[in-house]
Amino acid sequence: EIEIEQMKILSEKEWTEFTVLIKKADFWNMELGRKTIGFDGSEWIMEGVNQTDYRVVSVWTPRTGNFYNACNYLISLTNLKISKKEIY
Repeated sequence: EIEIEQMKILSEKEWTEFTVLIKKADFWNMELGRKTIGFDGSEWIMEGVNQTDYRVVSVWTPRTGNFYNACNYLISLTNLKISKKEIY
């Protein structure tokens, strides 16, 4: 069930920064995930589409790394108020 649905048009600078982060995460070659699921944590899901591919990657409670950085950057572009303690 979708609780919040928002759209935002990114500036060229924001898009460039995001694509750099996605490349660092090697998103198009990442394992799809769902190997680890727990009882306390969160599932971070990133979907992507390009001219030839659609991909969805799921990571259980990322805390560091390039995938975390890319997702966290997207969160930072929203007006959601999430404390560092609550991002897990």
